[in-house]
Amino acid sequence: MYSFIMEFEDREQYAECTELLRKRYSFTGEISLRPTDDGKWRMIAHAEKRFRSSTFEKLPGKRVDDEQ
Repeated sequence: MYSFIMEFEDREQYAECTELLRKRYSFTGEISLRPTDDGKWRMIAHAEKRFRSSTFEKLPGKRVDDEQ
C-alpha cells in the first residue's frame, strides 16, 4: 500500500478530489477525512497503487506529505 495526505479548503474540494481519484485514476484503497484546527480538511489515503506526482498536480487540494 502507498499512503499520501492531502489538505483541502472545504469539503467540496475533498468531494471533487475523491471523485476524480476513483473515476479517472482508478483509485482503490481506503480514504479518511478529518477537520484540522485551522478550519481546513485533511484526507489520509492508503492506495493499492502508486500515483505519479503529475497526477497530484491535477487534483484539487494540496499534497502535504513527503513523497514516498
